[in-house]
Amino acid sequence: MISCRTEPTPPCAPAPGSCTAARPSPTSPWKFTRLKRKTDHDAAQRLAELEAIGQLPTVTMPDPRTRQRRLLIAFRQELVGQRVACQNRIRALFAAHAVAMPAGAKAWTADGLDVLDAEARELSDCGPDELWRGMLGIAVAQYRDLEHRIAETERALDQLSAADPGTQLLLSIPGVGPRTAEAVAAHLGDANRFASGKQVGAYAGLVPTQYQSGVTDRKGRITRRGPAVLRKLLVECSWCMLRYNPWAQAQYKRLTGGGTARKKPAIVAVARKLLVRCWAMLRTNQRWRDDTPRPEATTAPATG
Repeated sequence: MISCRTEPTPPCAPAPGSCTAARPSPTSPWKFTRLKRKTDHDAAQRLAELEAIGQLPTVTMPDPRTRQRRLLIAFRQELVGQRVACQNRIRALFAAHAVAMPAGAKAWTADGLDVLDAEARELSDCGPDELWRGMLGIAVAQYRDLEHRIAETERALDQLSAADPGTQLLLSIPGVGPRTAEAVAAHLGDANRFASGKQVGAYAGLVPTQYQSGVTDRKGRITRRGPAVLRKLLVECSWCMLRYNPWAQAQYKRLTGGGTARKKPAIVAVARKLLVRCWAMLRTNQRWRDDTPRPEATTAPATG
């Protein structure tokens, strides 16, 4: 069911003339239970009744350019995952045959790849006892191809980001790189479609699940609804911000109490707070402003 709204709409609703699509979920009240008949006519009537009383959940449909940009962001993430799998495959080949290879990130530099090439062979030239060297040659070639594909994808994303004011605005945040900034800008889109920061956190699936009944009120893991790519990049960015952003450091220290327990829930909370701040920046069109209180400098009393 798709409806085009042309009448005046509240601030949290789509802009006049934009399209919204009904998105009934299994937990919404439209679900049929204990019925002996379910037809398209019955479903359409039930949806119309929910729309009349304002209980039909809707989702904003992005324009084609935004949808294509989101697909390209997700495609790059898939390529990065394939590259990580290829790296693990190469390390497994060396470990299985007790052959040393460069450690850490040095293995994927130009010098490190030269070491891998020295151990690799053409599969057709390998004997029965050296087939792993042929597999290594195929894996290294696959790694180089993935590097080329990722670089090509990132060049296209960089061109789109250069023409997007929202992405350039988010790049003013210390610790936020181009990949996270473009993902936030592409998925949030028009910041005015969200009425509050709670809606932004719920959209990204970064709010906790809740079970409440009587005196019982339990909160569990995050809902994980919405775009998984956005959540992944926000969490990774939050870890990096602990090194470069005083605001993130203060939030993380407050959530963990300065200890080492509950590190992962704390970083997820930082990611949600970061997303809300990004939304506020896009809505007000203001650059990053760090309001973290600085410790006051102490001066020695004057003597003499």
